[in-house]
Amino acid sequence: MFDFFCQSTAHFGYVWLIAGVSLLLFEVGAPGLFLFTSLAIGAFFAAAIAFNDVCIHIQCLTGLAVSVVAFFVLRRYIVRWSTNDHKTNSDALVGQEAVVVSPLGHHKIGRVKVGGEEWAAITTQGNAYQNGTVVLVVAVQGNKLVVQ
Repeated sequence: MFDFFCQSTAHFGYVWLIAGVSLLLFEVGAPGLFLFTSLAIGAFFAAAIAFNDVCIHIQCLTGLAVSVVAFFVLRRYIVRWSTNDHKTNSDALVGQEAVVVSPLGHHKIGRVKVGGEEWAAITTQGNAYQNGTVVLVVAVQGNKLVVQ
């Protein structure tokens, strides 16, 4: 029974190519997963092996092994590429200077202006700040800026 698959297997190369192209089209339909891309790479390697008239069992094992390796390699580079250290929203305000608009002090919430926006603010050490004082934003606690 297995002799049929191990005779001439070059025609399986076309099947692997069609499978690889189909998997790439699936990846276009489900972007961000990269599983189909890994499987497509494995299928293309299996096609190359098939055109060299290698047994179907070896083709499948090669396709599977290359797919697993491709998945982990792609995952490593995609995770590294997609990670960014850009601060957004209120986290971007940390380290910026602010101007006191409403006095703030120990246990008294005031208001500061940062980049044209007013924010509620508290102090870290209980210092009192009057209107017009320039302070530094050191943290964000909920919807309030912590200044010093």
